[in-house]
Amino acid sequence: MREKNLKKPVIALSSVCLGNTDIQSVCEYAIANNIRSIELSANISFASDEEIIKTLEIYAGRISFYIHNYFPAPREP
Repeated sequence: MREKNLKKPVIALSSVCLGNTDIQSVCEYAIANNIRSIELSANISFASDEEIIKTLEIYAGRISFYIHNYFPAPREP
């Protein structure tokens, strides 16, 4: 029997699975498909720090973000 005080595990989908390379598009796809936790990985196209921060702030209340160790990808791989 499951104890009542156990938390449900958080499962995050990798941005690689979402089929887009633009951070804004990844977030829009996630929202449209009721995906609430995503891991941002190296498939995301290069974006400035300001653009990344702005996008994360826009979606922060609707998506939980996890950062992969290779995000953001560098301008030149």
